[in-house]
Parts: sequence; structure tokens; C-alpha cells
Amino acid sequence: MTVVTLDQKGRISIPIELRKEVAKVIFIPAGTFYILFPIPKDPLKVLRNSLKTEMPVKELKRLAEEKAKEEAVKRAKRRVQL
Repeated sequence: MTVVTLDQKGRISIPIELRKEVAKVIFIPAGTFYILFPIPKDPLKVLRNSLKTEMPVKELKRLAEEKAKEEAVKRAKRRVQL
């Protein structure tokens, strides 16, 4: 864990070892504190060996998008019924 400080303008400096690997950071306010999730410059490279499957990445992406669309339609239908 790294502790960083804010400057006078409210900015923080990301440690150099993290900047080398990260392209962006997701910043989530969580009540009295904040959560930062680093997004790697090449997320697929980082995740490539963590998922054990023979399915190509394009097929996995298509299935994920299809499932997300189904979930969005279900939520929309529930909202209309309320």
C-alpha cells in the first residue's frame, strides 16, 4: 500500500512504479474515502494467462456483449412494470 499526499490544488502524484504499468485509474468516491482501481495499459496482456479457456478472445467478447444486452433488457422491462 502506498500513501500519497495532496498538493495545494488537490492533486495527487501517482508513484512512478505504478505509472509505468497503468494508463488510467478508475476513481470511486465511497463515503469518507476514495477507491482507485488501476487500468493497465494493455489489459488483455495482463489477463491473458488468468483465464483458462480454448475460446478465442473475439468469441468471449461477443458472448459478454450478448449477456450484457440481455441483462439491460431485463432491467428495462422491470423498470417499466414499476
